[in-house]
Amino acid sequence: MKNRFHFSRGNIIAFICCSILPGIAAGVVPLMMFHHVITTPRFLLAHWLLPLVAEVALGWCIFTYQEVREKIASCIAILLVFVLAFCFAAGTTTYTYSTYTQGAEAEQAYLSAKGEHEVLPELSELGQPIALEHYHLKSHVLFFISEADHLVCRYTPEEYELQKARLNENYIFQSEAITTNSSHCEPAAEVDGYHFRLLSTEEYKQTLDFPEQLILIGCSDEAREIVYLVYDSMDLDSISSLHNFISDDCSWKYIR
Repeated sequence: MKNRFHFSRGNIIAFICCSILPGIAAGVVPLMMFHHVITTPRFLLAHWLLPLVAEVALGWCIFTYQEVREKIASCIAILLVFVLAFCFAAGTTTYTYSTYTQGAEAEQAYLSAKGEHEVLPELSELGQPIALEHYHLKSHVLFFISEADHLVCRYTPEEYELQKARLNENYIFQSEAITTNSSHCEPAAEVDGYHFRLLSTEEYKQTLDFPEQLILIGCSDEAREIVYLVYDSMDLDSISSLHNFISDDCSWKYIR
């Protein structure tokens, strides 16, 4: 015979500890693993709402029914529904984690991200920026991972014009659209007032591999900023819009 849940102090405390708190803890784990998690609605759904609802339903089942068989059957059924719902949500959800540094810390973060990319400028070649920012963003779609590093250099008006002019002297940019069976990527794009240009994948083919590994350089005359953007992914198959690629895949929409 069913024994309904009684709202005694002990039952409520047990219910919170066994159902609600584990659901909240599951959502906190990603926040503890990374410096910052960009919480999109899908992220909140997959990591907070669904686990919390499942945990509450599971706890309600456990504390509502006394019979062991009913408890086990209810727990298994709800657990299966929770796992299926979570897998479905996770499979269609993008989670973006980011770290942000400035000044001397940004310099160290940039040198670390620069790695073997000899085409990227050394710190001494950046001129005299009045502000330096570095963003590292890692995006997960199920088991597929992509990373983007942005070094943002802000200059005085005179220094900005000097450094901007040097870009054409120091780099070879993609001049034509890159067309493959699945891609038609333009060589440049305007994104939120920044003019981004793709480095030549043919000229730098020893270090770049379209579309999985790319370097772009962007300029904003209004902000007097030059951006060095490095994108790396082993799973990207195509780029149909460079604008959308920079904004979404490179997570520029979270920066400016």
